[in-house]
This record gives sequence, structure tokens and C-alpha cells, in this order.
Amino acid sequence: MSAPHARRGFGLWLVGALAAAALAFFGLHRGLGPPGDTQRPPERLGSLGPQAVTALLLDGETLRAGDASGRVFALELASGASRGHFVAHDGAVRRLLLAPAETGIATVDAGIGGGPHLVTVGADGTVAEFTLEGAPLGRVRLPDARLNDAALRAGAVFVAADQGLVARLGPTETAWRLPALHGKAAFAVALSPDGALLASGGSDGWVRVTSAAGGEGAVTFEARSPWVTHLRWLPEGLWTFGSDGQLSRWRVSPEDATHDRTVSGHAGPIVAVDLDEAALLTGSEDGTARLWDRQTAAPGALFEAGAPVRSVALGAQAVYIGTADGQLRRFPRAGGPAAQTYSLTPSTGRP
Repeated sequence: MSAPHARRGFGLWLVGALAAAALAFFGLHRGLGPPGDTQRPPERLGSLGPQAVTALLLDGETLRAGDASGRVFALELASGASRGHFVAHDGAVRRLLLAPAETGIATVDAGIGGGPHLVTVGADGTVAEFTLEGAPLGRVRLPDARLNDAALRAGAVFVAADQGLVARLGPTETAWRLPALHGKAAFAVALSPDGALLASGGSDGWVRVTSAAGGEGAVTFEARSPWVTHLRWLPEGLWTFGSDGQLSRWRVSPEDATHDRTVSGHAGPIVAVDLDEAALLTGSEDGTARLWDRQTAAPGALFEAGAPVRSVALGAQAVYIGTADGQLRRFPRAGGPAAQTYSLTPSTGRP
């Protein structure tokens, strides 16, 4: 697919990333608890629609899903039954992460205890932390920005935002911020396996590797895609995912970056990524998701989602795909048609 066509197709996804709801939190950098349903202003999410399934996270026998209106649901894998939902953000949920409580991150005091916590990244410019039951623990904000991605390290949250902004958030203030680093938008951040370096990418098509501690520059290189939509930094290398449907692997050190391989797997932008020990799973604007071998980048099963993909999750026996029309489906990992459709039905209570 040509770069101009990739850019036009990716524009639909960018509308959701850059035109999320206006901030509705009070002007504090840190605050507790999610906003109430009645306080949320009308959203302008372009092609997403308020029910688009924008983030997925597998947590044991629970599948957690975030949508374009800021809600987070918990579903039982075996039955598909909903265990409830809560409102996490005043805009689309961009990413769901698990954080070990004993390490603490920037949203709460270190050592809060009580087992792993759920971390949600929102287009409203905040990163929030909850117990797995949905009780709010803390929230940090990047003022005047809409977030697209985040990476976690003990005591810190690193975020990618609109206006090309990359920043490190601390418990009470922004530790550092690099404005206009990636043109109109920074879409992705990823920490090196040792946590010392931070890679970021965005609409300028470049990857920048900086010191996680202070944000000082280390390595900059041009990715082999017009826009960098996702990053995953694994022991075998730094994976970049692009608006042209390509994924590339790079060998990165503090001194330089060397291209390892590039493969094409989609006719549209890659807008969702997940992984396990053996494989990568990519989802695309073209309505498909595909498995890849992590070591060789050989393509595996292809899944037809029937609508533009917005989120994916990779399980041992199945893959889960959320789409722009609000559908969430389970597919056999080996391939084939969808085996189950989950319903994200609002209900009272918390997961």
C-alpha cells in the first residue's frame, strides 16, 4: 500500500486519537477517583463512535475492555458474562495495563500494597490507577494534552500525546516533557527491557530514543513507515508498527540503531498490538488481525474482524478483537471464524 493511501486510511483513526473529549477534571495534576457519568461533556470521536472497543487486557480468566466513552468493563472469559463496569475517563480509553502494587507507579505512593493494580490511559490527558475491583487509587494528568499511549516504570509514567509531546509524569508534577517531538502527534512509547531508555514514535515517521531518567537524547532514526503507530521493546529488539501496515524490528543500543527486518501484513494502518512469549498480534484499520512469530517475523493466522480493528488481546488458545462498531469477538488462535461475541452492556457496580 502506498504511503499516501496509508495516510488517508490512518486519518480515520487519527480523528479518534486527536479529537477526544475536552478535559473535564478540575485543574489539579493529581486527583482521586473517576469522574461521574453525569459530569461528562458530549464527546466528539469522529469515526470511533461512543461504543468502539478501544483497549483490551487479558488478566487470568478475566478480559478487561475499555471503550470510546471512557468506560472499563470486566468480562468472564468462560461464560462471556459481564462482571460490571465503571467510568475511568472523560474520553476514550487508550490503553489498559497491569502494575505490580509493590513497586508503585506515579499515580500512587509506592508500596500501597494489595496485589496488582489496573492502570488506564485516557484521551482526557490522564493516567488513572484502580484496584482490580475498580476502586480508585490515584490519577496523574498531563495538562493541556490528550494521551495516546503510556509505559510504566516504578515511580513513573511515560506518555505519548497529541502535539508530538512525550513526557514523564511523577507523583506530583511533570518530571520532564519534550514538546513537538513527533510532529502533530506522538502515538507510542516503550521502555527498554532494563528500563533505562525510552523509545517514542509518531506522525513524523521517526523513532527517538531518550534517557528515561531525564529525557536526554540518545538515538534517532527514521522508521520504515510514514507514521509510527505502536512500539514494543522486547529482548529480541525494538518493534515498530506503522501506518502502512508494516512492522519492523531494530537492534537498538545507547549509541545507534540497526534495521533487522521488515514485513508487511495489512492493507491499512496497524492500530492495535499485543504479544506473548512466542508471538505478536497486530490489528489494522483494514478490518483484520494477524499473528506473527516473535523471533522470525513469519506470519501466522489471519483473522477477519468485519470492521476496522481498534484493540486486540492475545491468549493461549484464543485471540480477542475489538472493533470500531462496538463488537468484541473471540477467535480460535489457530484461525477460523469468530467463536464467541461478548456484550459490553452497561451495568451498575464495579468489576
